[in-house]
Amino acid sequence: MKKVIYIYLALLLVCFSACQEDDYFSSASGEKVLLSSLSFRLSDVMSKKMVLSRADADKPILTNLTLFIFSEGYKVSVVDIPQEQIKASTQGNDYDYEVTGAFEANTGENTVYALGNTSSAYYNSQTLLDELKKIESEDDFKKKLFAINQSLPVSISSIFLTGEGTIQVSGTGADAQATGTILLKRPIASIEFTVNTTATTISNNSIEFIPQTYKIYNVCQNALVISDNDIVPVVDERQYYDTQEFTTWANKYDNDNNVIAKTCQFYLPENIQSKINDIGEKEYSKRDERDPDTHEWKFAPEKSTYVVISGTYSEKDQNGTLVNQGTTSYTIHLGDFSNMGSMDNFSVERNARYQYNITVQGVTSIITEAKKETGDGDQPGAE
Repeated sequence: MKKVIYIYLALLLVCFSACQEDDYFSSASGEKVLLSSLSFRLSDVMSKKMVLSRADADKPILTNLTLFIFSEGYKVSVVDIPQEQIKASTQGNDYDYEVTGAFEANTGENTVYALGNTSSAYYNSQTLLDELKKIESEDDFKKKLFAINQSLPVSISSIFLTGEGTIQVSGTGADAQATGTILLKRPIASIEFTVNTTATTISNNSIEFIPQTYKIYNVCQNALVISDNDIVPVVDERQYYDTQEFTTWANKYDNDNNVIAKTCQFYLPENIQSKINDIGEKEYSKRDERDPDTHEWKFAPEKSTYVVISGTYSEKDQNGTLVNQGTTSYTIHLGDFSNMGSMDNFSVERNARYQYNITVQGVTSIITEAKKETGDGDQPGAE
């Protein structure tokens, strides 16, 4: 069900005229060759279950593609591929396509960076493409940030795709061939909350919490074009904003049609953060702990993304007597603190699905279970 966008490059060499033989003659490493077609497989980790049955979660469509080909650290070529050059393959499944054009690469190892579906209102696509096409150094290309509009994406179709892969090109003429895989990802994550509406305290009091609003803080407004968690820009290079309060919640029912939880889902840009202090693996409460003097986060990075959920709270004792009632708020720092993650992980990674299951333990206390899924496999949830 979870899918990933793969581009398998199967490269066919065009015949060259006599005037081209001087340019595309040697098969030694680093010599230029001209490739005329590539095949790829299109799928998507943002499947229906990741977007709570939204209609736009059906089979993704690749409307255009721009390739940036580098060899030995420097740009070899840039190729724009319009939709009319993207055809369904006559072989394979529904996600196999063939792209035709002229792709210049070097014999030997090449790194191919790709942007797909670039006509997006989510960012200024033409400005970004123009800036990327001017970059000659691969290191500079990998450090390039793009600016995101100050509004959360409402559909998968509004998000462009980015990716990279290494190809090996050998031979020339009719013997030229290349092998390799390019993996495309969306530079966003799907965030899902399930808030259980009832719970029982240690003293057997009954709790009811009805979430009414949620607000997201430190939404990253810049991200790397190409995913690379080892190249984390310093905080000063990225800008952040806080969202409005959202009131959209859906009901979750049990078998008797009783509401047992409230759910919400939204997309967020990637926000890679480095840990600042170690947290014990079972000490969830420390993730959202503030310093009593400075009111700064004690363990969470300053610009990590967090969500504040507000709602009505009521608590009754075993006799049904109301002992506490009012409005309250709970803070949840995002990240992967599942069994496969870590309590000091505060990053939101692209092309991932984060699920948080919240149970209220008291007017100021909650427990949150986390689960993260990517195109590389599932990670079981953990408290």
